[in-house]
Amino acid sequence: MTGLPRLGGLPSTNADTRFHIDYGWWESQQAELRNYLLTHISDLTLRDRLKQSSTERVHDFVDPETGEVSRLNALEVAIKQQASRDGFINQRISLVDNVFRVFLANGNTPLSPRELEPIVGKPASLIHKTIGGTTIYKGIHAVDE
Repeated sequence: MTGLPRLGGLPSTNADTRFHIDYGWWESQQAELRNYLLTHISDLTLRDRLKQSSTERVHDFVDPETGEVSRLNALEVAIKQQASRDGFINQRISLVDNVFRVFLANGNTPLSPRELEPIVGKPASLIHKTIGGTTIYKGIHAVDE
């Protein structure tokens, strides 16, 4: 999926501007978020099983670090499990996919390109140029503050 142009009137951004995944963007673009999320599941057998499963059935998910219990569907549980594994964020995938994965792994907590730099291993200037430019990729854009 290619990026889509930003709408006019958005504030300018810099390397300290905080970004996140705007799930509303996915809905407004009628993009298929579920299919894109499935691409982040490395286990092909699990991915195929999730393609066939219902998104309506929910499970209790206990965060191993905080002990917090969340009600998640099977795909959301699988994404949480994938995000906790070594190599989820890696140099073999695109910068945009890596940034998206950072937000999946951190619960979509907003981060700036400067904060993303040590996590994705790319310069903040490149990250900013990519996600702070005139095109929205994968729903990643500046947080309205």
